[in-house]
Amino acid sequence: MLGMKNRRTGASIALALALGVVLFGAAAPASAHNQVLDTVPAADSVVTEQPGTFSVTTSDALLQAESGNAMVVSGPASDPRYYGEGCGVVTGGTLALDAQLGEPGIYTVTWRGISVDSHVISDSYEFEWAPGAGVELAEGTVEPSCAAASSGDGQATTAPDAGNSGSEPAVALGDVLWIGGSIVAALLAVLLTVVLVRRKS
Repeated sequence: MLGMKNRRTGASIALALALGVVLFGAAAPASAHNQVLDTVPAADSVVTEQPGTFSVTTSDALLQAESGNAMVVSGPASDPRYYGEGCGVVTGGTLALDAQLGEPGIYTVTWRGISVDSHVISDSYEFEWAPGAGVELAEGTVEPSCAAASSGDGQATTAPDAGNSGSEPAVALGDVLWIGGSIVAALLAVLLTVVLVRRKS
């Protein structure tokens, strides 16, 4: 009888642990935030032909939001102007902007996207524009065409949230719910173990 009780107790504990794994697994995606997989052109590269399209590809899908997603191409560093129309287009996990570059020099691509988990992911990088002979150059504009790249006072900026590189919560409530769910899962697992062990005893 004692051996049977031990087996039943072991089975109860295993069941409780399995439940805990399932419940914790449901909360796990909250810690896997979106990350950059590729950029066109690549950071610190030397570009000699008009890229045509600038893009950032991330590991997760981006929201098709009317505001919040933004890409700005500016340069050269010595006398920066802005290139491209609008804030870019989201397709899956890629944010892209069509643009033609102007005078040679160091250019900056600054971007921001909203991941499907409601987190903001943003960054900026530089590349060198060294057009070959005969490459047609664009004039650019003194202000970015993307409204999301302007501050509240109407002054243009070169970076939509460039100072906040990486991932940050756009909606803190989601994270609070995930953390709360994890705590509840742990409590349920412990409670179920105690109840089953007592019932089998």
